[in-house]
Amino acid sequence: MFEIMAITGHTDVNDVQAYVAAANKKKQAQSAIAKQYGAARERSRNRNLLAVQPG
Repeated sequence: MFEIMAITGHTDVNDVQAYVAAANKKKQAQSAIAKQYGAARERSRNRNLLAVQPG
């Protein structure tokens, strides 16, 4: 956080903390969406494999 403060010129940690929390929340949301998308693709791929296997 202090690096951000040095770049932006903020003197209050609480000001920067709000920006950091928002950035972390966005990053976590993007990660969750990517995991859900990956899981959905994997389920779809598994269904396709089961459909084409003889037996």
